[in-house]
Amino acid sequence: MISLLLSNIATEPLLTVSAELKSDLLAARDLREIELSSLFNAEHKTVIMLALNIPGPDKLPAGGEALLAWGRRCVEVKTAAHCVETNRDAAGLYMLFVCDLPPQRCKELAVKIEEQTSAARLLDVDIYTNDGEQLGRANLGFKARRCLLCERPAVECIRTGNHEPDAIVRSAQQRLSTFVN
Repeated sequence: MISLLLSNIATEPLLTVSAELKSDLLAARDLREIELSSLFNAEHKTVIMLALNIPGPDKLPAGGEALLAWGRRCVEVKTAAHCVETNRDAAGLYMLFVCDLPPQRCKELAVKIEEQTSAARLLDVDIYTNDGEQLGRANLGFKARRCLLCERPAVECIRTGNHEPDAIVRSAQQRLSTFVN
């Protein structure tokens, strides 16, 4: 259930991170799950996690904070969600929100945010029902997220190592360049 949410942390290409960083990323995932689970209740319909999804060992490159701030504004304006947590861990920056819109509507809006700009591809806007079920793109009939370098699904390229890690990192840096002062 919740452990599926941060699968990108567990599937980060091994060539780009040390064993120590991989361990830190997995520990960060576990702590995020605990924080998330504390928000699941009947008080709000939806819980949203907004996070940077940056490939490679540097989880907060230049422009990352500005991109997350832009993402926060998008989430707040489009969903009327309220930010209840802002944090940073080994996996990067993230924010947790609660919202009274139905989860399906929030997921539709999340996909629009993630696809709004080239840099927004580096955001994950994950949606959860108030009982902890994560809504993925497939739940609403959306295509899987594309790779940063090609048209294939990102998860396929991550698992098979289709691209050089440095090329993926350079693509992310280029996308972030619009958010660097």
